[in-house]
Amino acid sequence: MRRKGERPIVTPPEPWTEAHPIARAMREGDGWLYAWLRQRTTPMHVIERKAKIGRARLDDLWRGAEPTEEEIERLAALWKQPPEALAASIAYERALRAIE
Repeated sequence: MRRKGERPIVTPPEPWTEAHPIARAMREGDGWLYAWLRQRTTPMHVIERKAKIGRARLDDLWRGAEPTEEEIERLAALWKQPPEALAASIAYERALRAIE
């Protein structure tokens, strides 16, 4: 909670690396979407409302469907991340699955 007149503290997003908490969660077995949801503690109804991605489409993404560029941009904006970070996490998950 901010007091009247206080400015919000702006923190830059953490750059995507293999040491990123999302990458660690994916190495432990989470998919890219679940890793982001868990790290950012975002309820599904918030994603539906703010990112304008329906529940059925979220279920498809959860099961491994390919996200569109627009969906990546919407989710990135919701989580205040560059779209490149989400795209990199998706590519990282694919690479991890290819190894297994």
